[in-house]
Amino acid sequence: RPPRSTLFPYTTLFRSFANPVIQPEPPQQPKQLRNEVRSLYSNLAQEIENACLIAESLLIKFDEAAETILALIGGTDTSADVPTTFEDAWNHPDPMERKLWHEAIQKEFRDMIRRGVWRKHAKSKVAANRRIIGCKWIFRIKNDGRHRARLCAIGYTQVAGVDYQENFAPVVNDVAFRIAIIMMLANGWDADIVDIETAFLYGDLEEEIYMKIPEGYADYLETEFDDDSCLLLVQTMYGLVQAARQYYKKFIEVMVTKLGFIKCLADPCLLKRENEAGTLVVCVYVDDILCIGDRRAIDSIKDELTKYFSVKDEGRMEEYVGCSVLRNSIGDIILHQPYLIKKINREFGEELNDVRAVTTPAAAGDSVVKMTDDEKLRGGL
Repeated sequence: RPPRSTLFPYTTLFRSFANPVIQPEPPQQPKQLRNEVRSLYSNLAQEIENACLIAESLLIKFDEAAETILALIGGTDTSADVPTTFEDAWNHPDPMERKLWHEAIQKEFRDMIRRGVWRKHAKSKVAANRRIIGCKWIFRIKNDGRHRARLCAIGYTQVAGVDYQENFAPVVNDVAFRIAIIMMLANGWDADIVDIETAFLYGDLEEEIYMKIPEGYADYLETEFDDDSCLLLVQTMYGLVQAARQYYKKFIEVMVTKLGFIKCLADPCLLKRENEAGTLVVCVYVDDILCIGDRRAIDSIKDELTKYFSVKDEGRMEEYVGCSVLRNSIGDIILHQPYLIKKINREFGEELNDVRAVTTPAAAGDSVVKMTDDEKLRGGL
């Protein structure tokens, strides 16, 4: 799974097509007037750029204020008190924190059992060419203060060709995402985000994999396991090498064969469907599903997905795969990354003062073509 922060390396502005303004080509003007027009367009472009920077700065300040508020009420993931082991979480010295971690661990066990991820097995019956992999608890406090406990298999002990065959799982390309945004603006569509909860538990496991008994499982079941006990995995789980691929196959199978979507030939994570409810375009980035289209079509797909997955409706698109989405009063959309900027600032600090600032970041080697006067007058940007 690629890092989400690499999808949008800089602030991007998408212009709304709802009410396009087509300026007539002006007749030939005296040289002085042409210079004044060029100066006007140059100043206008500078004002737009300054407005974008101000908007981004305000959003960064808002995020910092939100983090401060969460810290005051005890909900922040910057705390150094996040446990690193099961024992630290289960026996936390703070009674309130201990209760929250207990609830998070029990919820994870409930999800595993409800999905039928494993069943009990005897170690003595495990084939000689099969190994029993371990598992580990990962704890995290979300930005909204929620305590998350995730049970992960130790996938790096899996053997290629024995415990898994393929492990690649595609995600939506950044170009396809931007095209979908432009389609939304051009057609006046809405955009909502749906999150597939515990997504990796839905994959059908094709290989025979055994896992050790997780810490805390005996206490949760109020039973005891002997030394000959282990678990046979039936579904994928977090940590397995093939978990993302198997979930992707399951999700695409549901979308294409059961819900009638068509995959884009250029991007397998860009889907489209047209029916009586309207047109719907779906971008798939692991468990983050972006639905763009007519309102009826979006509401319809949310109801349909609940028949196959446990989903959480995130509402209107305000953030997607680490990129914040700002929509202004005239319909323009700005994509920016205040979280990435703050992360870079935390990691490098004062070193950033020695970095040369540029107004338009771009990859080295990109060619730039100067706009003609006609393009400037027509608003070629």
